[in-house]
Amino acid sequence: MLWRRVTSFCLGLLAITAAVFATDFHFNSGDKITGELAAIDANGFVIRLPDGTYTPRFPWLKLSDETLETLKDHPKAKKFVEPLIMPPAEEVAVKQAKAAIKLSPAAMPPPVDGKKGWLTALTSPPGLLFLGLLYLANLYTAFEISKFKWRPAALVCGTAAVLPVLGPAVFLILPRYVAPVVEDATKVASADMKLAVADSGPSLVKQMGMSRAGANQSVEEVTGGARSFTRATHTFNRKFLEGQLTNFLKPVVAGSDAGMILEVVHGRGTNVCQRISRLTMSDAVFLDAEGREIPVEYTDLKEIHVRPA
Repeated sequence: MLWRRVTSFCLGLLAITAAVFATDFHFNSGDKITGELAAIDANGFVIRLPDGTYTPRFPWLKLSDETLETLKDHPKAKKFVEPLIMPPAEEVAVKQAKAAIKLSPAAMPPPVDGKKGWLTALTSPPGLLFLGLLYLANLYTAFEISKFKWRPAALVCGTAAVLPVLGPAVFLILPRYVAPVVEDATKVASADMKLAVADSGPSLVKQMGMSRAGANQSVEEVTGGARSFTRATHTFNRKFLEGQLTNFLKPVVAGSDAGMILEVVHGRGTNVCQRISRLTMSDAVFLDAEGREIPVEYTDLKEIHVRPA
């Protein structure tokens, strides 16, 4: 029959065509399958065998390198097998050489000089701060020395500013400043003629006529406020001067001592003073008519006379 002949001819032609386009697929496991690619995708491929049957789907990674090389020119399988083909060793070496990071030797900083002198240390910020504090301490010490030695604060601090440490040390060695005693011959003569009164007992008061003036009159009222204190009859100290010369401790002498002055006799001479500037535990500081301070230690006081100016 004619149609059977035509069918046999077509089947034979297909078999010949399949045999011509058949490819050997070698696997990594050593197996080999002959056929042609029937279905291709990213998950794998299916092989159609020469007898017309189909194999299960195989992943691309199961194919050997030789088979992948033969499939890299296949129009449909090319994009799936190219990423799996290992490039030649020479090409890999060239790519690795290009991708290699070249490290250049780092530039080392110069070594730090560890030898530093005292001048370098003082010129550093901490050193300058230390010098500033030392200079301020020098000025404060000079101010305290000026008060202790009864020297002008401007003179001592100015010297300390120009000659730090050395200036305050010089004033600390010097003795205390004492104003020179200037005696007025007229006042000295009048002082010799004054009436000295001591408040040590009633017998002396009676000698001054207190009994005639009346029992209620004080010594100051009888003598007109003039009175005298000597070392022989009194103990000179801070408590004594505060009790006996209270009015002379005020900025302005008032009360019963208004218009009176102090004649202070001490080891260095005699001074006529207006009032008492201040009292300490060891000495008394008197103010003369010109406003100068005259310090006298209690142990150096001999006499104090209160008399009219």
